[in-house]
Amino acid sequence: MKRMIVSSFPLFLAALIAASPVAAKTTKHAPKVSCKQVEAALATGKSPGAVAKDLHISKSRVTACTKSMAKAEQPQPSTKPK
Repeated sequence: MKRMIVSSFPLFLAALIAASPVAAKTTKHAPKVSCKQVEAALATGKSPGAVAKDLHISKSRVTACTKSMAKAEQPQPSTKPK
Protein backbone atom coordinates (compact mmCIF):
# COMPACT_ATOMS: atom_id res chain seq x y z
CA MET A 1 0.00 0.00 0.00
CA LYS A 2 2.82 2.42 0.90
CA ARG A 3 4.61 1.60 -2.32
CA MET A 4 1.50 2.46 -4.34
CA ILE A 5 1.04 5.79 -2.55
CA VAL A 6 4.70 6.70 -2.88
CA SER A 7 4.82 5.76 -6.55
CA SER A 8 1.64 7.65 -7.43
CA PHE A 9 2.64 10.86 -5.64
CA PRO A 10 5.03 12.10 -8.39
CA LEU A 11 2.30 11.56 -10.99
CA PHE A 12 -0.17 13.54 -8.90
CA LEU A 13 2.36 16.32 -8.39
CA ALA A 14 3.14 16.50 -12.12
CA ALA A 15 -0.56 16.69 -13.00
CA LEU A 16 -1.10 19.42 -10.44
CA ILE A 17 1.78 21.51 -11.79
CA ALA A 18 0.71 21.01 -15.40
CA ALA A 19 -2.91 21.98 -14.72
CA SER A 20 -2.21 25.18 -12.78
CA PRO A 21 -1.21 27.38 -15.79
CA VAL A 22 -4.25 26.17 -17.71
CA ALA A 23 -6.56 27.09 -14.85
CA ALA A 24 -4.90 30.47 -14.45
CA LYS A 25 -5.33 31.35 -18.13
CA THR A 26 -9.00 30.36 -18.31
CA THR A 27 -10.05 32.31 -15.22
CA LYS A 28 -11.57 35.62 -16.26
CA HIS A 29 -11.91 38.44 -13.80
CA ALA A 30 -14.64 40.90 -14.55
CA PRO A 31 -13.59 44.53 -14.60
CA LYS A 32 -14.64 46.46 -11.54
CA VAL A 33 -17.87 48.33 -12.08
CA SER A 34 -18.80 51.13 -9.70
CA CYS A 35 -22.32 51.87 -8.54
CA LYS A 36 -22.05 55.21 -10.34
CA GLN A 37 -21.65 53.34 -13.62
CA VAL A 38 -24.67 51.19 -12.76
CA GLU A 39 -26.67 54.30 -11.86
CA ALA A 40 -25.73 55.97 -15.15
CA ALA A 41 -26.79 52.91 -17.13
CA LEU A 42 -30.10 52.67 -15.27
CA ALA A 43 -30.72 56.38 -15.88
CA THR A 44 -30.75 55.71 -19.62
CA GLY A 45 -33.89 53.62 -19.13
CA LYS A 46 -32.38 50.15 -19.33
CA SER A 47 -33.78 47.35 -17.22
CA PRO A 48 -31.63 45.93 -14.40
CA GLY A 49 -31.18 42.72 -16.38
CA ALA A 50 -29.97 44.61 -19.45
CA VAL A 51 -27.58 46.68 -17.32
CA ALA A 52 -26.18 43.52 -15.73
CA LYS A 53 -25.63 41.95 -19.13
CA ASP A 54 -24.05 45.08 -20.67
CA LEU A 55 -21.68 45.69 -17.75
CA HIS A 56 -20.92 41.96 -17.28
CA ILE A 57 -22.07 41.90 -13.65
CA SER A 58 -24.76 39.97 -11.82
CA LYS A 59 -28.32 41.16 -11.35
CA SER A 60 -27.79 41.00 -7.60
CA ARG A 61 -24.92 43.49 -7.95
CA VAL A 62 -27.27 45.87 -9.82
CA THR A 63 -29.87 45.43 -7.08
CA ALA A 64 -27.28 46.08 -4.37
CA CYS A 65 -26.20 49.28 -6.11
CA THR A 66 -29.78 50.49 -6.43
CA LYS A 67 -30.37 49.81 -2.72
CA SER A 68 -27.21 51.70 -1.74
CA MET A 69 -28.22 54.59 -4.03
CA ALA A 70 -31.67 54.71 -2.40
CA LYS A 71 -30.06 54.82 1.04
CA ALA A 72 -27.77 57.66 -0.01
CA GLU A 73 -30.72 59.70 -1.30
CA GLN A 74 -32.69 59.47 1.96
CA PRO A 75 -32.31 62.54 4.20
CA GLN A 76 -30.40 61.92 7.40
CA PRO A 77 -32.34 62.57 10.63
CA SER A 78 -31.22 65.55 12.63
CA THR A 79 -29.14 64.72 15.70
CA LYS A 80 -29.56 68.10 17.37
CA PRO A 81 -31.38 67.99 20.75
CA LYS A 82 -34.57 70.05 20.93
